[in-house]
Amino acid sequence: MGLLDPPSAKDATAILDDLARWRLRQWGFVIVRGTYSSQLKWDKFMRLAQEDARDYFEQRRMLDLYGKMVWTVVEDVAALDGASLEVAQEKFREWLNGEEGRQDMEGSVFAEEGVVYRGPRYSFFLFVDDESLESVVDEAKAREEGGYVVKIVAKGSREGEWQEGGEGGEEEELDEDDRERKLEDVRKRVKVNTLVQVYACLLDVNSWYILPMEDGVIYI
Repeated sequence: MGLLDPPSAKDATAILDDLARWRLRQWGFVIVRGTYSSQLKWDKFMRLAQEDARDYFEQRRMLDLYGKMVWTVVEDVAALDGASLEVAQEKFREWLNGEEGRQDMEGSVFAEEGVVYRGPRYSFFLFVDDESLESVVDEAKAREEGGYVVKIVAKGSREGEWQEGGEGGEEEELDEDDRERKLEDVRKRVKVNTLVQVYACLLDVNSWYILPMEDGVIYI
């Protein structure tokens, strides 16, 4: 590869093909906002995430695809400020099954009757709580080995969900490592500068269970 050649566009091409396959107009993880203590910090977080994604596509000369990346944010101060994963999942499902979600799918295969929606945009979401926000916007924390991360969460279902708080007898008996492994079926951590690559991996939603992990963070 020559010095001026762009890096691999495999992941970007996979996303582009997926948009065409399902007739989707946009892509990108929906963000559920779980912290409202500082609008300045939130704006910085969004700016950094968008800059990382834009840089990815600029290096690959595919800015048209970045233009289809939509940064949808689900906000509800009363319900989501300091909320648990379960509450965040419920708010994401409300968005997905409500008018905004239907508009998001408009014109796609998923808007057709009887078609079950799939893919990363409608199966997973980013949950940005206080911990995640500080991990990204605090420069010292961002430089740490496990820093610059946000939570990525499976949308789950209303029945039989694993609860982060561990309510119920069996979960309470698990040791910390076992609890973390079980929780990873619902929630993982992802570096903000790898969101595009992780999105591409999750075009096959079953890849969620086999994503490479290192110290609790998706390693790509």
